[in-house]
Amino acid sequence: MFALTISIKKTEEIAQDAPSPPTIAINDSRLATVNNFRYLGSLISSNVSLDADINTGRNAGMRMQPL
Repeated sequence: MFALTISIKKTEEIAQDAPSPPTIAINDSRLATVNNFRYLGSLISSNVSLDADINTGRNAGMRMQPL
């Protein structure tokens, strides 16, 4: 038998292009709703725009030193 353990403190939810964010509760604890978060190096935003991810990538590129 397998079990899934979720850390309520570390788990967040995001709703993309939704009129209102859903309420997700686990054991009477509501998950935090966020507007954006980083997933596998990309910035995911609730407004379904890539602007924040592109702008962060540009800023990271500007910090890189030439070889």
